[in-house]
Amino acid sequence: MSTTSRPQTSAPAVMYAAGNPGTGRGTASLVLGVCSLLAGWILVAPAIGLYLGLSSRSRETHARGRAGWGIALNLLARFGWIVLGLLIIVPGVGLYLTQHGGMG
Repeated sequence: MSTTSRPQTSAPAVMYAAGNPGTGRGTASLVLGVCSLLAGWILVAPAIGLYLGLSSRSRETHARGRAGWGIALNLLARFGWIVLGLLIIVPGVGLYLTQHGGMG
């Protein structure tokens, strides 16, 4: 039996340019914006999404579109769900007060 030794090769290392920080913040902002809009998150997630979107606009040049959409969706989620909640709560409180004789 003869054995032949083959030189060991490894996969080529992937090198990234030092000035390319990636697109993680812009993508995360967009994902949080979509989830906030659809799931009704109005407190923490849109705030984090806004922060990530705004920081991505200056740092990640390749993710400006995603960051812009993330900012818009997070703002829409935050204010949209608050307005919808007020439209439901305020008439309910008014109806309760008119049926039960006012505040006192």
